[in-house]
This record gives sequence, structure tokens and C-alpha cells, in this order.
Amino acid sequence: EVVSYRSSVVRSMSSLADITTQNTFAALTFKDTQAAGSTLQALSLDPQIISAAIYDSDGAVFSEYRRFSGHEPPALEAITGEGHIFRKGAFIVKRSINENGKAIGTLLIEIDTSPLFWGLCTVLGVGVLILLSVLLGVLLLSQWLQRVITGPILDLVGVSTTVSQRADYSLRASRKSGDEVGQLVDAFNDMLGQIE
Repeated sequence: EVVSYRSSVVRSMSSLADITTQNTFAALTFKDTQAAGSTLQALSLDPQIISAAIYDSDGAVFSEYRRFSGHEPPALEAITGEGHIFRKGAFIVKRSINENGKAIGTLLIEIDTSPLFWGLCTVLGVGVLILLSVLLGVLLLSQWLQRVITGPILDLVGVSTTVSQRADYSLRASRKSGDEVGQLVDAFNDMLGQIE
């Protein structure tokens, strides 16, 4: 689950970052912070994205988007070079905004990865509940089997021990079921009757 989630996040966020850098190229070239802000504001459609920031070539914040007012976008130094990084509770992707091969700015997008944690907790909780249910079922089944099968056999062992110790062949085991165990009790009682 973790591996598939991570690879899915890397694919989707890398594509989104590439598209966003293309859409913010003109705004950064013409120093249009309002257009850059509008492009970043469009990221609010994805509830996982918690912040995004465009930095100019000097490393100063050109425009930013925050889902929560108190949340600071990641610093430009969060990732060296281009790429992505997973860190506690977040995934950050970094892309250069280039003009004729020269970097004129940088885009950082941060997403919240806590849904993965809660998803894994849910899977783990369901797994534990299933395990406990199975263990309870096995316990109940073993008690029932002990009563139905093991109990009559232990009674038969008790009668045979008493017969061998006292040499009292008039004792009989009590039949409690009509299955194979009951047939075994009948055969044992017939043998005692013949010996007696």
C-alpha cells in the first residue's frame, strides 16, 4: 500500500508540477504576481495540496498558495536540485521554471500524506478485528468439539481405567451421541458385557 501510494503520488504530482511550471512561465517572465497567484490558486482543487510557492531567480518568494493560513510553504532549500522528497507527513516536489535553458524561477508544491497513514491505520484495525473474530470463532469451535468429541472419549477412558483397576465388568460407559463416538461407546460396552 505504501509503495503503490508513493509511486502514484510521485507520478501525479510530478505531472502537475510540470504543467504548473509551464503555466507560470509567462507570469514569472513578466513579473505578474497576480497571474502567478491565480495559477497557484487553481491547485486548491486538489485537497491534498497544502501549499505551493514560486520563487524567483534570486530565491525570493514570488507568489504562494496556502490551504491553511498558518502553514508555511517549504523553504527553497528543502530539496537540493530538482526532484521530490518524502518527509514526515508531506511530499514535496521541486521544479525549475526555465527560459531558453536558464532558470528564472522555481516551483515547490507540498502535499499532505497523512491520508496514507490513516488508510494504513484503517487497514490495520480491520485486520486486527478480523484476527480477533477468527480467534474467537476458533475458541468457540474448539470448546464445542471438546464437548462433542473429546468429552465422551475422556468419559470412556475414565470407565476403562475404573474397570481395569477394580476388575468390575458390570460398569458401562454412557452414550451421549449417535455418531462414531457413540458407536465406539456401544462397542466398548458390548466388549465389557462379553467379558462379564
